Amino acid sequence: MSNIIANAYERSGQNATNLLFPGDHTHVSPEGAARNAAYVVSGLKETALREMLSATGMATPDYHPGPELPTPRYPMPLPLNSTLPTIFLIGDSTVRNGRADGANG
Repeated sequence: MSNIIANAYERSGQNATNLLFPGDHTHVSPEGAARNAAYVVSGLKETALREMLSATGMATPDYHPGPELPTPRYPMPLPLNSTLPTIFLIGDSTVRNGRADGANG
């Protein structure tokens, strides 16, 4: 999901992407949140979770980044063993300290 969003931002360009972050570089506008949600749903449609999506989710346009897009600056790693379930935990800036070392709880 992160790569889908990163590729969408790369395709939009820096100026258009900056408009989605009106207050700072972390928190998106309502429009940015809606776009990110659509990209996530598009990615979920390519997984086993597809069957759990509502009719609205299934009607979300598919987003398939083209091969002409650059690799995201911070690509997410692929699972080491694709035959095993993989769980990605997603959080915001309140979940970690930014150094990922667990300091200060």
